[in-house]
Amino acid sequence: MLAEYVGGAAASGASGRFRGDGAGDAVRIVIKKCLADAGIAAKDIGLVMASATGIAALDDGERRAIDQAFFAEATKPALATTAGLWGNLVEAGGLGEIALIAPLYAAGEVPETLRL
Repeated sequence: MLAEYVGGAAASGASGRFRGDGAGDAVRIVIKKCLADAGIAAKDIGLVMASATGIAALDDGERRAIDQAFFAEATKPALATTAGLWGNLVEAGGLGEIALIAPLYAAGEVPETLRL
């Protein structure tokens, strides 16, 4: 087995059509809920798949939330996105990302991510 889905949550980092939550509060809360739902700690995460919409206001908030969620960890997880590959598939994208990225991650490869 290359990957296991153990928990999740969903939220929007937007506060309008193209306005983001620059502080990343909503995304940070979702990360905490995901970890709690899965029963794991931030230190157990090796890879975070970012939404990375390409909208600076949304991406900046997402990056801040990820930084805050994993700030205390000595080793921060790798960060990647598949948004440039197939766009933003919203919730449907998560399972596709797992199927695509898990074999690469297991082999020690993480796709390069621009701007994050």
